[in-house]
Amino acid sequence: MLAEREVETGADDLLGAVGVISGSWQRPDQVQISGSAASISNDHNTAFNETLLPMFLQNIDLLNAAYAESYVVIRIPHGEDGQVQGWIGPTDANGNVGPFGHADYQTAGTALTAAQLADIMKPDPDHPGTNDIRIPPFESTAGIRPVMVQFIGEAGHFPQPPLEEAHEQIGQLFYDDGVGALVLQFSDQPAGPKSTVINFNSKRGRNHNSVIIEPR
Repeated sequence: MLAEREVETGADDLLGAVGVISGSWQRPDQVQISGSAASISNDHNTAFNETLLPMFLQNIDLLNAAYAESYVVIRIPHGEDGQVQGWIGPTDANGNVGPFGHADYQTAGTALTAAQLADIMKPDPDHPGTNDIRIPPFESTAGIRPVMVQFIGEAGHFPQPPLEEAHEQIGQLFYDDGVGALVLQFSDQPAGPKSTVINFNSKRGRNHNSVIIEPR
C-alpha cells in the first residue's frame, strides 16, 4: 500500500494493530490490542500491547432495557452513610422469581426484607478491605438471572473506565443519572461462581473498597 498510495498529509506515524476480543462481540469484557507505530521520518518503531476495558454508558434506553431484563436490584450506599437497599422481581404462583419486565423496578418488584438486606454486605474473610455483595437466594426457572448492582456516587466521581480489570460475569456498565449511581449488571447463576475481586479505578486520590459479587 505504501508503494501505491501517498501517506496522508501531515501524518507523523504509520500504525499497525491487531485486537483479540474476550466475551461476546456485542458486549466484550476486554480487548487485548497490540501492534507497532512506525515513524514516517525515520526508522524508529514503537511496539505497544494494551488492554482496553469497558466504559460505563449513559444511555437511558439501554439502561431501562437492562433493568427490565434483570431479576434483582441492589443499591450500595456511598461510604458509611445510608443503608443497603434492594428489590426483587415479581414472583409467580410456584414461587419462581421473574425479571422486572419494566425499568421501574421498585413498582414492578418487591422491596427486600430487613433480614435479606442485613445479609447482603459482609467483609470478605480472604481479602482485607474487600466486601462481599451476597445476592439473596431465590428460585427461578432461568439459568442466568441478570442482577443490577448500584454504587451511589456522582458521575464525575467515577473515571472511565470505572474498573481496573476485566470481569466476564459483568455484562454491562452504566451510569444511572436518575439514581446517581454507577451500575454493574452481573450475570447471576444459581449457586454459580462468585466474581473475582472487583477493583474500582481511583480518581483524584479517592479510594474505594473492592467488592466481590457472590450468587447464592
